[in-house]
Amino acid sequence: WAMEMIGRPEDAEGEAVYDAVRAIAKCANDEVAAYRRQVASYCEYVETWVHEAKTPLVAAHLMLENLDEDLARGVRPQEMREKIDALTEETDRVEGFIEQALFYARSETLDRDYVVRDVPLQSIVASAIKRNARTMISAHVAPVCRGLDLEVFADEKWAEFILGQLIQNSVKYARDDGAQLVFAATRVNAGGAEDCVKLVVRDNGCGVPAADLDRVFDRGFTGENGRSGKRSTGIGLYLVKRLCDKMGLGVVARSERGEFFEVEITFPTNRMHYFES
Repeated sequence: WAMEMIGRPEDAEGEAVYDAVRAIAKCANDEVAAYRRQVASYCEYVETWVHEAKTPLVAAHLMLENLDEDLARGVRPQEMREKIDALTEETDRVEGFIEQALFYARSETLDRDYVVRDVPLQSIVASAIKRNARTMISAHVAPVCRGLDLEVFADEKWAEFILGQLIQNSVKYARDDGAQLVFAATRVNAGGAEDCVKLVVRDNGCGVPAADLDRVFDRGFTGENGRSGKRSTGIGLYLVKRLCDKMGLGVVARSERGEFFEVEITFPTNRMHYFES
């Protein structure tokens, strides 16, 4: 703030030097402010993460105590299996929170952990579904795949994580009966300058109110659905948008209340896109 205590010179040479130094000072102050916002944002996320991660851990400890008692009473194998499955589901939730935190941290330095290559879209979707299979089975959500016999130019690990966040978000708001999660891909403008592959991930859950749709990718935003008793941190879709932006992928959300919620991801097929961005 030294420039705030120095008066503006009256001569032309002094004015030029003053303006140059003031511009440099402003850039430095803006950079410091940006880092402060980044640190504050990360601290807020860590606090939220700790709060959310404690819940499944406490539940897992209680389940383990109950299992000890059940073993002493000689509980039937089928009943024991159901309790073990419930315990596994809670540990999966903890693992998901840990993975989310790791990707949140890595997103600050994406260039250090980013390998772009041709990857079969079917492989990425299948890996994401397999990784979240237990969660989908527990919520009775059936995956439906259409037109995935295409290749995209992307980082497989990061793309799989993005799809995993979309799966978890859809499962959270799935309907009780006949829940589906559709993965449908199409190639647009093949051979043209705007050649790309569009992947739509669409569920038939409760949908998002029109008033909330423009903010679903905001960090910490849970909307009306999140306030109605669902467990939501507002981090999953924020990371989807953040990572897509980092990798130069297009992402847009659409919804109709009570009918569906979908996210469309655009994978450019022009490899020069990554060098230009």
